[in-house]
Amino acid sequence: MKKICCVLLAALMTFACAGVLFGCSKDQSGLTEDGKKLIRLWTIQQENYVNEWWEKWVGVYNESQSENFVDLEIVPDGDVYAQKLKGAQADGTVPVLQMKKFGDVTTYASSQMLAPLNELIDAKYFADLTEATRQAATYKGQYYAYPFFVEPCGVLYYRKDYLAAAGLTEPPKTWAQTIDYAKKLTVRDGNNAITRYGFELGTGTNDLGIQSWQFEYQQGADLISQDWSRATCNDEQHTAILQFYKDLKDQGAVANQSVSSWYDMASFYQNKVAMKVCGSWGITQIEQNAPELLESGNVGVSFVPTQDGNHECATTSIGGYFLTVDAKALNQKEAADFIVWLLAENDEAILEFLEKSSYARFTARNSISAKLEENAELQSNEIYRIITEQVMPYAKPEPRYPFDVRLFFASAIEKVLTGRADIPTALAECEEGINGYIADEKLAEKCPN
Repeated sequence: MKKICCVLLAALMTFACAGVLFGCSKDQSGLTEDGKKLIRLWTIQQENYVNEWWEKWVGVYNESQSENFVDLEIVPDGDVYAQKLKGAQADGTVPVLQMKKFGDVTTYASSQMLAPLNELIDAKYFADLTEATRQAATYKGQYYAYPFFVEPCGVLYYRKDYLAAAGLTEPPKTWAQTIDYAKKLTVRDGNNAITRYGFELGTGTNDLGIQSWQFEYQQGADLISQDWSRATCNDEQHTAILQFYKDLKDQGAVANQSVSSWYDMASFYQNKVAMKVCGSWGITQIEQNAPELLESGNVGVSFVPTQDGNHECATTSIGGYFLTVDAKALNQKEAADFIVWLLAENDEAILEFLEKSSYARFTARNSISAKLEENAELQSNEIYRIITEQVMPYAKPEPRYPFDVRLFFASAIEKVLTGRADIPTALAECEEGINGYIADEKLAEKCPN
């Protein structure tokens, strides 16, 4: 019995020193092997230049001081990120700094997974942000995130040379013009097979869920009430949106299946479509994969066409990425100080990032925007000027409710496009589905308004 007790005691001490029982491992103590404060940071894997930017500036920070150490990990987006985060929460290695998408802050804050930043970051740094960004970073009167960058999710890209060949002198401004242009710009070969589509809208549930924001905002509509208590999708505005999608399909103005996904510009720079709706990041994709197309001057951009042609309304949603601080992780103050160092005070780093993005991503800081206004070469860039003058001033933040709500409307669009339901039936089923989700998730209790 004495030997058994000794063995058990030794095992217990081993587990304790490993931090399993008493939290004295390097991970759970919040210290590195050489005694520095450990700031574990997870960012979402994006384009190479974004990943390289993070690696560079984290390295600069680590070399600039000796008290803290930022441990950077670039994690694939989507389910991989979510599952990895669950695992880290379970084993006590949750990162104190986490990148979140624009529309996810409310979800995580309402679940008490994020630390409020009001007492961790000076109010002057939030005062430098645009109003839309401050709103997206706030929940119940507290700030829970600080922006990395923002981007409009809806920009119309068009080929100037293709339009000119079809006798068209400017991009479409209305839904009706979009259908007419798309038919004129569609090209067929001798066997009547389509070799180039006139227009491409995203298909598939995820793409439709995101893109339909643009059309809802134009209509001044939304899927749920402001207090998140009921569905508001079964109305004239959403009927008009579904009719537009149906008209595009019925009149042969778009492909049955998109050539590429909504966020991918490959179909455009590979000359497979003449017009496409994508986010502002599409400029970077074109420059990286077909720079000659930009150099030729044949890439045009405009606001996403509206029902009546008015562009002085929210023709797009605005998204982007934030840094947040985990509610339960150690070294929260040090993590918040790093956010300030990198995103709120380090103008050099932010300006470098914007330049690497070909100025297709945008700052949420008013002070940085003021510096860009002094850049004469940038201000003379037609694409940048149109996006900053005709799109960004009217962009509206992504909805703050869970994206699952949008999937019900995306499903309604799919049902109409595939003929599985008429518009009234699709909207009725959408309304029923959203109301069920609201009840199941007790969504009204999580509303930030």
